[in-house]
Amino acid sequence: MALNNMSRIGIIGAGRLGSALAHALLAAGYPLEMISSRQLSDAERLVSSLPAVSSVTVDNLVQECDFVFLAVPDEYISELASSLPWSSSQAVIHSSGSLNLDVLSVAKKKGSLTGCLHPVQTFLKRDSPLESRDRFANIVCGIEADSPLDIWLVELVESLGAYSIRLENADRALYHSAAVFASNYVVALLSAATRIWTLSGLSEREGRMALQHIMNVSVNNLADSTFSDAMTGPIARGDWQTVKKHLSALDSEPEMQKLYSRLGLELLSASQIDLDVKIKITKLLESN
Repeated sequence: MALNNMSRIGIIGAGRLGSALAHALLAAGYPLEMISSRQLSDAERLVSSLPAVSSVTVDNLVQECDFVFLAVPDEYISELASSLPWSSSQAVIHSSGSLNLDVLSVAKKKGSLTGCLHPVQTFLKRDSPLESRDRFANIVCGIEADSPLDIWLVELVESLGAYSIRLENADRALYHSAAVFASNYVVALLSAATRIWTLSGLSEREGRMALQHIMNVSVNNLADSTFSDAMTGPIARGDWQTVKKHLSALDSEPEMQKLYSRLGLELLSASQIDLDVKIKITKLLESN
C-alpha cells in the first residue's frame, strides 16, 4: 500500500487513549475521518467534539479507512483483529505496550501492514480536548511495525510532538511493567504513604496535600540529576538510626514495613554512602 499523510484514518475505541489520539491526530493535520466503538454512543460522544469526523460501525470503518488504530484494552485486541475483513491496502496498528505484533497475525496473513504505537503516558477521562492533545507533547512512544509502516509511524510520532523508540528487540512484558512502576505504582506509593500518614494521627486531606507536593518535587529533582544526586532523606545521608526508628514504628503494619524495606533496598543500591553504613542499613532492611 502507498503510505502518505492524506490516507484515511480511523480509530476503533473511544476511551481515554482513543480520545486523546483523535484530538492529537487532528491537531497535527492528519485526516482522521471515522471513530468506532463497541458502544456506538461512545463514538458519537467523542465525534461531537471532533470536526468532520463520523461515528460508524466497526465494519464500516474497516471497509473505508486505510490506517486503522485499535485503541482498545489488551484483552480484546486479538479477538477483534481476527474478526475483521482486512485487506492488503490497509495498515493496522494496536496500542498495547505488553503485546507484540502476533496479535495482528490474521490481518498480516490478509496482506495488511501491522504495527504498534504505544504512548508511554497516562490519559484521564476528565481531560478536555486540549489536554488530550497535549498529553502527547514530549513523551516517548514505543513503535514496532512492518516496513514501511514503521517509518510512517516514526514521522507521525514526531508530528505529535513526541519521541519514538523501537520495540522490536525489547521484552514487551518487562518494558510495560517498567511503565506501570513509573505511573500506576506511583499512585499506589502515594496511597501507602497517605495511609502511614494517617496512622500518625494526622488527617488524610493534609496528608494528600503534603505528600503529593513532596512527591512532585522528588520527581522534578530527577530531571537533571542522577539517581544518587536526586536522593534525600535518611538513606541518602546514611542515617541508620532513623531507618531503624521507622521500621520499629511500622511493626504494627507488617505489609507497609515490607514495602518500606524493599523500596529502601532499591534506594540503597543507588546511593553513594559509606560502605560500612550501607551494610548496616542493608541488614536492617533485610531483617523485615
